[in-house]
Amino acid sequence: MMNEPAETLFEETQHFGKWLFILLGAVYLIIIIPPLLDAKYWVVGIMAALFLLVAAPLWFYTLKTRITPSHLLVSIWPVKQRINIEDIAEWKIRTYKPIQEYGGWGIRFGISQSGTAYNTRGNVGLQLKLKSGKKILIGTQRASDLEAIMTAITK
Repeated sequence: MMNEPAETLFEETQHFGKWLFILLGAVYLIIIIPPLLDAKYWVVGIMAALFLLVAAPLWFYTLKTRITPSHLLVSIWPVKQRINIEDIAEWKIRTYKPIQEYGGWGIRFGISQSGTAYNTRGNVGLQLKLKSGKKILIGTQRASDLEAIMTAITK
């Protein structure tokens, strides 16, 4: 008999907000306008290519969180982490300071004792403390749904 995939209790996919692309576009325009005034079109081409190299991957950069009765799977390219529910010592939904605690968004390693964060936007997340002592924060836009599922599976 083949192993059937575990029942999905919670699933969330998040993308970086549009603000990131607006910010990158504004910075790009500030950088590109002076070369345009000098009619150095080859510089414009190089800058356009650099912008696309930076911005395009971020367009596809997603944080995926999936919870089954036995594990929590978090992935944000290039990292996938599977956490067994039985390995969670404590958890809570909390508001955090992305820049102050983790240095921003993405895959972040916290300053001092904050642990690792997986986030794409916002400032609310699922804070896990594993039995090993490791701390992991997973950003969410669906805090109340996530809290309900975690309450149900960790009783």
